[in-house]
Amino acid sequence: MKSHDGKFLARGYWNPKSQIEVRLLTWQDESIDDEWWRRMLKRAIDARSDYKHAHSNAYRLINAENDFVPGLIVDRYDDWLVIQALTLGIDQRKHKIVENITADLTMPLGIYERSDVDVRDKEGLKQVTGVLWGESPPEYVEIIEHGLHLLVDIRNGQKTGYYL
Repeated sequence: MKSHDGKFLARGYWNPKSQIEVRLLTWQDESIDDEWWRRMLKRAIDARSDYKHAHSNAYRLINAENDFVPGLIVDRYDDWLVIQALTLGIDQRKHKIVENITADLTMPLGIYERSDVDVRDKEGLKQVTGVLWGESPPEYVEIIEHGLHLLVDIRNGQKTGYYL
């Protein structure tokens, strides 16, 4: 994105079919390449390292705009990750994102996609679900939240399986 006089303002991705046509990724004049994505994903995951084994084995690992990756939600349910790709830019990169997550950031048993939300319609995307990587999740995944044992249905539960 550039100003009226051609000066750099920000960099992001564009979808002319979306009500929000531009999603900003950075205010820096830097390339949005594989290394940039890996760095952003690592930063988000590292920011939640205190959650590991603290009071719950279920938490939001990557939180879209809050982590400078608009349109990407990744929730952890014990050894399973659930991804929502809410924008075209994320949908086009979801397999590379999964590759980055599993290569050196975190190693789940499986990654399941729950991109079955209405906001995808507004992006010109079909709603999809299914295994993206690894094993298919069991019917219910047991999570522990503040000492409570809960069963979460990753495939059919609310949003990514449970309200975190």
